[in-house]
Amino acid sequence: AQGELRARLAAIHADLGDRDSAIAHYRAALAQEDASLSMKALEQLGNLEVRQAVTLHEQKQHEAGQQMLESGETRLRAVLALQATSERHNLLASMYKRIGQARLRVPPEQLGHADWLAEMCRHYKTADGIAQKQGGVRYYPLLNWLDGQALQHAMGQDVMDQDKPLTQTALAAYLALAQENAIQHNRMEPGFFHAVAEIDAERTAALWACLSLTSGPAPLTDAA
Repeated sequence: AQGELRARLAAIHADLGDRDSAIAHYRAALAQEDASLSMKALEQLGNLEVRQAVTLHEQKQHEAGQQMLESGETRLRAVLALQATSERHNLLASMYKRIGQARLRVPPEQLGHADWLAEMCRHYKTADGIAQKQGGVRYYPLLNWLDGQALQHAMGQDVMDQDKPLTQTALAAYLALAQENAIQHNRMEPGFFHAVAEIDAERTAALWACLSLTSGPAPLTDAA
């Protein structure tokens, strides 16, 4: 089937880092009469489009970048609407993170999404909640959420855990949970990212320790 062949070619190009070719093959797969692209392939296409959109914006191809970003975001929201999974919330959170990072190099008005940080944190926290219920990987969304919270704290914004302030006790518990989750997954299925997550948890802990020692925003407390 041409659709399946194109999707496989797209995955190969994506692994090689050739986003343009990967996107072209995925889109061609969708256009085939026998199109039966998996939800995983649609997720990957949306993710690739978002990544390529940021690259286009950085190359000052803002019109093309905007079109690509709209396409990627639409796909990611469409698969999320079909079924909310941890991975799909992670992908949307990652989109907002890339937009936030790009705002250092691209005029913010070209990228839009002024609420990128709040939305990034919201989707990572939701992804963690789903992973908790399903026994999935928690360290990835959890550590990214804590990084986002650290940035909010450094910017003098309120740092919330659901509907209440994040405390030092809760922060320590989340960091320990993320590290233990990484250890468990690395035992069950040894891999690079599982192993690196243990170190990443220590980096996040050090980041929060530095924030608490600065003269900037008041450090977290355990006050009710």
